[in-house]
Order: sequence, then C-alpha cells, then structure tokens
Amino acid sequence: MLNLFQSHQSRFFNSLKFVLITLLLLTVSSIHSSVSSLEPAQKSSKKAIRAFSVAYKYYKAGKLDKAIENFQSFLENYEADPLAKKAKEYLRESGQGDDIRVVLNDRKIMRNAFKMPEPKVLELAEKELEGLEKLYKGLEPCFESPELWIYFYDSQARYRKETKHITSGGLFSVKKSNLKEGELTGQIQWYIPRQGGNKDRSVRARAVIIHEGSHYMNKIHFGQNLPSLFEEGIATHNESRLNTDFYATTRVTVRQRYEAEARNGLGAIASLKGFKKFLNSQRGFGKGDRMITRWYSYCYAMVDCLAEGKKWETPSSMGEVFSEISKLALKNKEAQLKKKRSTTQATLRSATTLLEHLVKTIHGSDLKTFHQHLVHHIKTNYKQR
Repeated sequence: MLNLFQSHQSRFFNSLKFVLITLLLLTVSSIHSSVSSLEPAQKSSKKAIRAFSVAYKYYKAGKLDKAIENFQSFLENYEADPLAKKAKEYLRESGQGDDIRVVLNDRKIMRNAFKMPEPKVLELAEKELEGLEKLYKGLEPCFESPELWIYFYDSQARYRKETKHITSGGLFSVKKSNLKEGELTGQIQWYIPRQGGNKDRSVRARAVIIHEGSHYMNKIHFGQNLPSLFEEGIATHNESRLNTDFYATTRVTVRQRYEAEARNGLGAIASLKGFKKFLNSQRGFGKGDRMITRWYSYCYAMVDCLAEGKKWETPSSMGEVFSEISKLALKNKEAQLKKKRSTTQATLRSATTLLEHLVKTIHGSDLKTFHQHLVHHIKTNYKQR
C-alpha cells in the first residue's frame, strides 16, 4: 500500500514538474516574441536601440509629448534602422502624423468611452484635409510650411474652459505664423457631444474637421486677411459639399440645414438695405443662439450664389472664386514683405469691397444685381423645413 502511494506521489510530482517546465517555456517564448516585435531580424545598432528605448519608455508612461519628441529624433538620426518602422507606428499611436498632431483631453475617456483613440482621429483628419486640398489645388500658398494641431475634449465644459468660447461648437485659431519664413501653425479645438449616438458624433466630427480645416486652408492660401463673412461662407460651403452624411436624429444633411435656415430667414436680407446691413455685421449679428445659425446660413448663401448661381450669364465655380481671392492675397503678401502699403489688404478685409470686386471680376456685374440674383437663388433652390 505504501509502495502504491509512493508510486502515485511520484507520478504526481513528475506531472507537476512537466506543467511547470511547459509554463516556463511558454513565458520565455512570449517574452522573446515581445522583444522580437521591437527588434526586427535585421540587427539594430546599440545606439539606435538605446535611443528607441528612451522614446518607448516615455510612450509606455503616457508622456506623449516626450515620446513624440524622442521618436522624431530617432527617425532623424536612424532613418535606415530596422526600428524606424516601429518608431513611425508609435508616432501615429501617439497622435503624430506628417504635419498633423492630435491631442485628446481626457485621453482615457476619449479612447475608452467614445472609442476615438489618436490614430482614428488622425486618420479622419488626414482624409478630410486631403479632400479639402483638392478644392485649393493649383493655388500658390501664402504659407509654404504649415502644420496643424487638433485638440478634442471629452466635454463641453472642458472645451469652454480651455477656449473661452461659449457659443461656438468648434474653433480654429492660429498658434503662430511667420510670413517671411512661410511658417504657419494652426489649431482646431472641439468637444465630443455626449448626447446623440455614435453615428451623429461621427458625422459631427467630420463636419468640424472640414469646417475648421477650411479656415486652416484659407489661412495657408489667402493669408490672415479674409473678412469673417467670407471665412465662414467658404467654410460652410466646403463643409456642405464634402460632408453629405445625414444626421440620424434630424435626418438632414449639413447642406440642407444651412439652406433651410437661409430660406426661413430670407426676409431679413430680401431688401438691398438689409443685405448691406448683413455685409457689415459681426458674427451672429452680435447675438447668440439662433441668430448665429442664421448668420452662418447667409454667409453660405452668399458664397454659394457667387460660385454656383444659375442666373449668371457665365457659369462660375468655387475654383474661380478661390483663384481671384488668391491673386489679391499674393499681391498683399508681396506688399507686406516689402513693408509697403497695400490696397489689396483693404479689399480683403472688407466683406462689401471684396464681394464687389469678385462680382465685377468674375461676373462683370455689380452689388445690386448680385443681391437680386441671391434672393432668386435662395427662393428657387433652398427648401424651407
């Protein structure tokens, strides 16, 4: 009986020993696999491995600014190293593209609750900006070396605290610029709305990047001189043409929303006097809530009629509008660099003067005729909702 017990005990310990050895081998294999993923078959230099390890350490610690700085430094010094591919991957995971940087605040909530990690936002931004670039194709830029930062906040409260803007759903601003060196750094700030489903959040995210990205493209190609009515008119027009998705809650597109609002509020600009008052107005007529939406819809209608109005004898396009504004912007840039007074600067800064110039140059007409065409354009093509 004792021998039988000892025999069972021996078999048990042998089995346990086998299990422990198997687990040890699997652990070693897993560690080797992880290391192999960071160290490709082609051998890296010791200096490259040390430099990569420093950047990776910051990445794992969540110190993304330092991680990005060190990964970029690694690529500058070891571009041909086998670890360069991994460095590029970790840069995107940290929110850094070629000339776009994404910053999430709060990062944990954005990644887990809203399912919007840095690479996803970066990919979305790159796609939408690529679409915008096609609209500005062929134009000589005022700033040849632009870069863009995108800040997404997890709540409206955090967005308002950081931007100090209460009535805007998104914001573009210039962080720094140097006309002589052709350098421009812009930033887009936006918050994720908690109401609505993922579909509407996705549509809204696209709309914000296209709209605010249009301001970024305007700054690159037209400098910092466009009057706000044209800034918003171009941004809303671009937004309406590139983002054709329906909002799940309202079942309308961005374009339908702008056009319905302009049609519903036509009475305020139906007279030439009312239209001229609009041309000299501030954002939202200096008010909030509904008047901001109404003001944006008028900006949209003005640019839409100028570029795509059907009553003009000679058809036009946004490309032609951009081309004429670009000519003014480049003349103004040249004057600024020579530190000379520029008549085009005054033209660019006044909505009325710029519109008169474009109507005359593109359509050979005047402001009164444009207003008549605008009213007809809104009545004929925009539906009330």
